[in-house]
Amino acid sequence: MTIKQKKHIYVLLRNKIVGTDNVLPLCMQLHNECGFTFTFMLFDYDSFKAIKDDNVVLSDAINTIGRLVFVGSNKHGVISKTAPIFFLIKMIFNINFNKNYVMHPGGMYVKPLKYILNFLPSKGIIFHETSPYGRRQPYNGTESAFEFFNLRQTQDEYEDSKIGEPAFLKAEVLIGYNKLWNFFKHPYAVNAHKIVLDNPRNTWIDFIQKKSFDYVSEELYRNLPYKKDKPIITIFTGRLHLDKTPGKKFVESFIQMINAISKSTKNKCAIFIKPHVLSDIEFLKKCISEGCGEHKMEYILTKLHPSVLSSRSSMAFFSNNSTVINEVSNLNIPVIQCLYGFDGDKDIEVQISKKSDYVLTKKSENLKTIIDNLITADSSPAVYKKHSNLIDCSFVRT
Repeated sequence: MTIKQKKHIYVLLRNKIVGTDNVLPLCMQLHNECGFTFTFMLFDYDSFKAIKDDNVVLSDAINTIGRLVFVGSNKHGVISKTAPIFFLIKMIFNINFNKNYVMHPGGMYVKPLKYILNFLPSKGIIFHETSPYGRRQPYNGTESAFEFFNLRQTQDEYEDSKIGEPAFLKAEVLIGYNKLWNFFKHPYAVNAHKIVLDNPRNTWIDFIQKKSFDYVSEELYRNLPYKKDKPIITIFTGRLHLDKTPGKKFVESFIQMINAISKSTKNKCAIFIKPHVLSDIEFLKKCISEGCGEHKMEYILTKLHPSVLSSRSSMAFFSNNSTVINEVSNLNIPVIQCLYGFDGDKDIEVQISKKSDYVLTKKSENLKTIIDNLITADSSPAVYKKHSNLIDCSFVRT
């Protein structure tokens, strides 16, 4: 496909960084195999700023295939009601007359954006599954029609569910990460172009492998230059300040985990702590300080992407159940899940990830032995697995 023939996709991002994490590898693969360029749209200014200014990896990756734009009415405190309208009108024009596309995981089916669909042809709409890992929770009969169709079920399970009125769907291109995705069975998807990609990450992997060493090295040189050759341990945190469990179980688990790590690692590692993008940093620092106690633990609060951190990490720690565990584990990095605060509780099984290599629930367990066994001074155990399945680009309008 020549430059003049290249098509453009407007991508509606969810107002969460994880939404961008999930869709960006797909877009990079579409760019590489089908020749698309992209405009990534965000309606939430805080999310826009978090990517544009604070997430160098996502920002750099986006700039290799397109651009990120804020489509909202409040920017730097200046109210502009006309700018989003003109942007959307231009998008509608380009989809209709230049045969471009809009791609989304469901946001276009929610008001007020749903009204825009009245002006768009179905063949200009790409609908994709939210996450490569699917829905966490099984169907229990109380979900909405849209939530039900986002599940993965066999044909028999799907028919036995008796869902009733199907979810709204307007799209002639459907992209899912598993052939069991229920939207592939939707009655309005009979004639749609269906694409199944179990892991569309080849181009993303190339990008990470090319860039990750420099990203990590830059943070080490800036913060802990004397540890530039030390093994790396990465700690991932959730939004601890929002912990509403009885006794603050997640907070307690995190504090005890930091205490165990600080006593076990001493000065032999470079420690990166990756907060959730919406973490209360001051609260997080207090928890770290309380966990370290009298033990000194030097660390870097990082905003680097999990895939980048995994490229140099010997192991990864979690004190909750996170979707990031899937990503880290799929790269062959040992996952240690510390659930000390849940010790003895019946609901601990709900918190344990199937991808964890070690699940620690008791203070007496010897974390130091685990760390000593996993540390590799020369290299990370990261393995980036590529997949051979190509995207069927025959849906591209000419």
